[in-house]
Amino acid sequence: MFRWEGPGAFEEHGLIPISFMVQATVDLDVLLRTEGRTVVAVPRPSYEKDYDAVPTERPASYSRNGDTGRWLVLGAFADGRRVGGVVLAPRANGFAFAEDRHRAAVIVDLRVSPDFRGIGIGRRLIEESCSHVAGLGTETLVVETQDTNVPACRLYSSCGFSVFTVDRLAYGEDTDEALIGWERSLEAVRIR
Repeated sequence: MFRWEGPGAFEEHGLIPISFMVQATVDLDVLLRTEGRTVVAVPRPSYEKDYDAVPTERPASYSRNGDTGRWLVLGAFADGRRVGGVVLAPRANGFAFAEDRHRAAVIVDLRVSPDFRGIGIGRRLIEESCSHVAGLGTETLVVETQDTNVPACRLYSSCGFSVFTVDRLAYGEDTDEALIGWERSLEAVRIR
C-alpha cells in the first residue's frame, strides 16, 4: 500500500535504514557517453555507506534547512509497517545540482528497507512520484546520487532517467565520490 503524506512524515521516513555496501563505482565515461542508458560497475574495495551518518542529511532535519511546507512523502507500507518511501520537493529551487532545471521537481530522498529491496518498491515509488508531480504541471523529475551507489544508478536508468550532469568535485577534493544528476521528462506521463 502507498500513501501520500506531508512534511510531518520526515522523521518516520528517516527511520527506514538507507545504508548499503559499496562494492563498485559507476564507470562515468560509459555513463556519460550513453547519457545514463548504460551503467557499468567497476569493482572497488568494499565499505559501508550510510547517508544518515551526516546528521544534517537525515530526513528529520529537512524542515530546518528551508521551506519544506509543500514537500511530500510517499510512503510504502507492508502489514502496517513503513518499508519504503520517497521525499519530493515540488520545485528544484535551492538544489545546486539542478539550479538550471526549470519546472522540475526533486527526489530528495528515496529509501527502501533492506529486507524489501529488489522487489520493485523503489520503481513503484518513482512511477507514482512521476504521475503525481506531472499532475501538478511539473515537466521534469530530477535526482542526485553518487557514482558509489550503483544500485540507485541502475534503478534510475531503468526508470527512464538520463544523466544531465556529473561533478567529480561536488563533494570536495578529499572524497572519491562523484555527483550524478539524473532527469526524467514527464511529458509522456501527462499524455497517458
